[in-house]
Amino acid sequence: GMGLAWLTRDPRNAEGWRRHAIAPDLLLRPLLLIGGWHDPHLLGVLDLARQSQAAGGQPALRIGAWSHLDWQGGLDALQLAFFRRHLHRDAAEGCPEPGSVSLQCPRSARWSVPTRLSSGVEEPGQGPPAGAFHWRLASDGLAIIRADEGRLVPFEQQTSSHGLTLVHDPWRPVPSRGGHLGPEPGLCERADLDRRADVACFQTAPMGAPIAWIGRPLLRIRMAADQPGCDLWATLSVVRRDGSVLQCCSGVRRLLGEEALTPEPRLVELQPCWIRLEAGERLRLSLAASAWPAIAVNPGDGSLPCGGSELGHRVISLDLDLATSHLWLDPLIVAN
Repeated sequence: GMGLAWLTRDPRNAEGWRRHAIAPDLLLRPLLLIGGWHDPHLLGVLDLARQSQAAGGQPALRIGAWSHLDWQGGLDALQLAFFRRHLHRDAAEGCPEPGSVSLQCPRSARWSVPTRLSSGVEEPGQGPPAGAFHWRLASDGLAIIRADEGRLVPFEQQTSSHGLTLVHDPWRPVPSRGGHLGPEPGLCERADLDRRADVACFQTAPMGAPIAWIGRPLLRIRMAADQPGCDLWATLSVVRRDGSVLQCCSGVRRLLGEEALTPEPRLVELQPCWIRLEAGERLRLSLAASAWPAIAVNPGDGSLPCGGSELGHRVISLDLDLATSHLWLDPLIVAN
């Protein structure tokens, strides 16, 4: 079956993988694209929207606070109206207009209509895009021991900072929770995970006023491991005034072979999200070297991970250079 074939095929090697190109004329036809903030296919939905726009199409886009196909009602009528208009040529009431975009806030469940889609993720090697929110990671050395010690400081602010070393124990991997890849996707509480001694946390100062941002978080950080294989799992959360921590999105960067041993700036791309912070709340970035079972545990020997911890898995020390770190929010969608 195709599932077994995927598990046994190396994703680093293009041979054997089938790529389906989209006929340009299909991108010009009426499109109703439906995604979710916690849907692992959301990046494909957004890429299809951008391709259609670039070809001159006007796709209608809906992104809700759900995971894959868990639409929680309401979209069946929207789809029916879309098919009636474009297949039956009826003046169906409730059909989305060409080019319309509607998004649902995960925290409030309210729907909003933004103004436009942006061009997407910047290319690795460039600096943070102009006008985006962006920060440096800073710590006096205790960001792994204390969840409130590490800081996200404005990028233009100069600060001295220590490096940090995450130690991954394969017999006690950091568990995944919520997000777009786990068995129970969505927003979730993670304060207990951030208190672990193998998770590094960095957070902003309290917000002076409510702020909302819709887009894709990107982290660039210089890193290297002491083994020929490592993972860096990043999550963004909201630290609420009562001390609870609401996880919003996550992403992973995997290194296999000699590249894991070389200190180089690496780009970690997180799931697109809608983050809303109230006055007094903070934005927190958490870093770990595993996220089981959402991500297979890296064995640390350069081989392709495909499951949980096994006898040959190695302890991995992952050095992070905070002095050259950048965290920024690339606005996929600009809201009103």
